[in-house]
This record gives sequence, C-alpha cells and structure tokens, in this order.
Amino acid sequence: MRWAPGVGIKNSEFIGQWDVDIGVAFIPWDKLPSDLNAIAEGSTIDEDSLPADFAHGICLRGFGCKSAYFAYSIGFVAYCLAMVLLLIVMFLFIKFNSVTCPLVV
Repeated sequence: MRWAPGVGIKNSEFIGQWDVDIGVAFIPWDKLPSDLNAIAEGSTIDEDSLPADFAHGICLRGFGCKSAYFAYSIGFVAYCLAMVLLLIVMFLFIKFNSVTCPLVV
C-alpha cells in the first residue's frame, strides 16, 4: 500500500519530504513555517515531534496560537476552581454533619 499526501503537503515545497511507504513527511525543524495551517490541510501533525518553541504555538484548523493557548489556560483555571469549591463543600459537610460513626473496638 502507498500513502498519498494531504492537500497541504502536496501543494507545498515539502512534497519531496513525503515518504509514500509510511505516509509521513519528515520536515527539518529549520524549514518549518511559523504558521502550520497551510501544510496541515488534509493531514495530522504530530505535536510531540515539533520543536520546543512550537509547544504552545500550534496554529491549526482556524485557531490562532494565542486563542488556543488562552482557551487551554481558561479551562485549567476553571478546573482548579471547581476542585477548590468541591473541597470547601466537603469540608463544610464534614464539619456540620451531625451524624457520628461509632468506634468499633
């Protein structure tokens, strides 16, 4: 079986990097464009293989780098606030609960 490149790779300068046997384009880090939207069309980008400076700067599928990172940050903050609220509710329930458990000796 031979793999066809996605539209983004097919219409780019990286078509020569495409390996038809394994379905992967190995693009050197120094050749990566700052905006990966163009080459991502019809493809999947392995985020773990990107250089460190792309860690929070992936601009794929219509999301700007800053907005995607901002959405991730807001989600994390909301999760932390929910956990703190849960701990407070649990503390209040235990403190004001009149039910006691007998000690079995």
